[in-house]
Amino acid sequence: PYLLPDHTIYVLANDLVGPYFDALDDLFTRTHPNIKIHLNPLGSEPALAALTSNISAFTPMGRDGIRQDLEGFRALHGYEPQSFLIGYDQSPDPDIFPPGKVPSAIWINARNPLPKITTALAARIFTTGAPGGDITTWSQLGDKGEWAHREIHIYLPAKRDSAFLFIDHNRLGNRPWSPRVEWVDASTDVMAAVAQDPFGIGIVGYWPPDPGWDRQAELGSQAKLLAMAEDEDAHYSYATPGDPYPLTGSIRVYFNAAPGKPLEPWMAEYMRLALSREGQDLLKSLAADNGYIPLEPAQVQTELAKLH
Repeated sequence: PYLLPDHTIYVLANDLVGPYFDALDDLFTRTHPNIKIHLNPLGSEPALAALTSNISAFTPMGRDGIRQDLEGFRALHGYEPQSFLIGYDQSPDPDIFPPGKVPSAIWINARNPLPKITTALAARIFTTGAPGGDITTWSQLGDKGEWAHREIHIYLPAKRDSAFLFIDHNRLGNRPWSPRVEWVDASTDVMAAVAQDPFGIGIVGYWPPDPGWDRQAELGSQAKLLAMAEDEDAHYSYATPGDPYPLTGSIRVYFNAAPGKPLEPWMAEYMRLALSREGQDLLKSLAADNGYIPLEPAQVQTELAKLH
């Protein structure tokens, strides 16, 4: 059903990862001249919908599939789609997106002395029911002085903008959001609240959201991105180019195949190319213009193991 009248294979993709998959398709066609792929980079939501309805052969994404997307697929097919991680999409070149956008990240007031946070601690702040119990005061994170016994003020965007499209609940344990969250309108409002509240914390999507936004420079000096790591022993990221932040968007490919079932042979070969040194080098070569980050060698092996 994903074959077009001219016998090309239709693939609907996320627009942010289109440049990479255009180049990868050309690379694939060199060794598979009988397979032609027609890439249509419309966006993530229509891409997953096209996979669900079998219109698209597979779905390249610049983020993880969010719960409502995957539930719709499962309701129709009885299983979740197989997915393969091939890299990350973060920090486009500052010359293209001045003064340089960062991915979905945790921000606090610039006066707050807290230097860093782990994913587990963030989950205990932003969600409820995480192991170790909910964190409600700054002293639980080691802050002293005027922060010592003050409650943490949590701000999140009510609109499902990029902050939620990239992380949903999955990155923080798939638990309910904290009842203490103050839901403001959008990521710009989260940033405004954190910048004006010394005891505030929030998750902000791509920042700045628009180079022409009139409060960008003002608020940028009043809030700071909080360095984050998966655990205490891991590297703490400041979301600089080439340094994946734990909440950054993944470059992931979804297939309509039940768990444990092999992909169609040509699809498996396509994924092996994406995960090969050549495919990962191609991803890295586009980093300056697009912010792509390739996988670590151990991650590549984990993804390749899914193809056996």
